[in-house]
Amino acid sequence: MENNQFGNYLKSLRLSQRMTIRKLEELSGVSNSYISQIEKGVSMPSPEILKKLYKPLGVSFSEMMVKAGHMQYEDLDDYLIGQEPELDDESRKIILEENREKRIEMQEKLKKSEELRLKNELTLKELQRDLHWVVNRLDSTYKNMPLTDNDRYDIIKYLEFLFHDRMKPESKE
Repeated sequence: MENNQFGNYLKSLRLSQRMTIRKLEELSGVSNSYISQIEKGVSMPSPEILKKLYKPLGVSFSEMMVKAGHMQYEDLDDYLIGQEPELDDESRKIILEENREKRIEMQEKLKKSEELRLKNELTLKELQRDLHWVVNRLDSTYKNMPLTDNDRYDIIKYLEFLFHDRMKPESKE
């Protein structure tokens, strides 16, 4: 990324946080004049400066490193295992921690998704059971008219047609 592009990126991050340059200076410890130079594309920040900026701007350190051109997403594994000399130990530690947090977050989302899927599957089975019970009752009526066997068959076939793309084949246990 060119200096000017990174400067625009940094400025958009700062503005999205509704932050002045002086407020960013206060939170990061980077001088407002240097922040201004970065935003104008005059300077490109080092990894050391990015370490100070990423938290107040609400982004990950690795994202800022990629945007500033200090690393590429494809090379992240090399940085993490220490084969890239450009990163110091503190930078590696920050990136490792960010990735660990993302993995934990993804595992939690996956677990919640599986729990929701199981709950929906149980609900569907309960609804199928209840519908089957209602349709197959001998005294089932619609607008005070008793359902015939043909009506029951047609209702089941119509519902199967409506929901065919959402139904899983029943397993034979």
